[in-house]
Amino acid sequence: MARPGAVVSALALIVFVAAGAFFAGSELRPPEAPTSGEERPLITTARVELRSVYEGIQVVGRVVPPKEVAVHLGSEAARPGVDRNVVTRSVVSPGQEVRAGDLLAEISGRPVLAVPPDTPLYRDLKIGSVGEDVRALQRMLRGLGYAVDGEGRLGAVTMTAIEQWYRGAGYQLAKRRQLAWSELVPLPAQQVTIVRATRVGRVVGGGTPIALGLRGKPHIDLRVDAGQIDAFRSVRSVYVTHEGKEYRAGIRSIGTLATDEESGRSSYPIRVRLPSKLSEDPTLTSLPVSTVRPAEPSLAVPVVALREDARGRYVLVLASPEGSEGQGSPESAPKEQTRRVPVEVIAVAGGWVAVAEDPLLEEGTQLRVG
Repeated sequence: MARPGAVVSALALIVFVAAGAFFAGSELRPPEAPTSGEERPLITTARVELRSVYEGIQVVGRVVPPKEVAVHLGSEAARPGVDRNVVTRSVVSPGQEVRAGDLLAEISGRPVLAVPPDTPLYRDLKIGSVGEDVRALQRMLRGLGYAVDGEGRLGAVTMTAIEQWYRGAGYQLAKRRQLAWSELVPLPAQQVTIVRATRVGRVVGGGTPIALGLRGKPHIDLRVDAGQIDAFRSVRSVYVTHEGKEYRAGIRSIGTLATDEESGRSSYPIRVRLPSKLSEDPTLTSLPVSTVRPAEPSLAVPVVALREDARGRYVLVLASPEGSEGQGSPESAPKEQTRRVPVEVIAVAGGWVAVAEDPLLEEGTQLRVG
């Protein structure tokens, strides 16, 4: 060896480093894992609510009011021997329902009688007249209980019925055995509820109607999907809820499945009669409609909060609700802060369970879910 001293020094350095590394390693300890007793389980809470739980389907419908319509003279031209068409006697009044066959007004001393919608009036009728105008008039007279000739032909029997109809209104035909078409007015609907009648002395015609009325009845329009339609088809009447009260209402019609072009949603249209006690409120725009009568509000808990074991059904009430943020909020709480409260189940529907009253449960009580 040329330099034996340098080799000895290098070996000594290596031994020193190795010894230091061994000593440092002996002093290191792995981090201690937390004991299971220190873990705080993550739980979820819910609240007891006061709500109506029932086995039925409820859909909010749109309230549709009746449409306002005007009743006009069939002809604005003055009758022969009359200068103007003037109301000489008021017959109908607000709230009155008028149908085909009813007297509407007296104009210039002559009656104006209602006939069915779409009755084609264009000529005076006499014995021997044939046509759709005769046919429409005969159908109306038959509905009023009068005997008529063969359909579509005005014979002596139909003319007698017309004369009796006029006498029932307190008038005679202007010409013997002849009906003036200008004394008939087709209604805008099968039934019209009068809102306002033109006052006596007012000239009618030229845009001034005999009366203003409402066509149809107020109703509720619903749209239900394929999963709901069977529940509505299986009942004849439904329940409309307003200000905590339920009103029974009939179903007027159920339409066929249709798809809305804008939303792409398919649904069935349903029309429900608006209960008479609610039809007087013009501010109503929507109302909930149920297939069964809603139950009275009671204490209710979410289905996920209900528990069951060999001792029965129960919920876990949090004894210390501080820091809660309400239903569905995560909480950390020791298990011993909950109390088991047995419950009696009344009904289950819509993800909620109605339970019997209990002194340990009240609206707002917090429950442990998870």
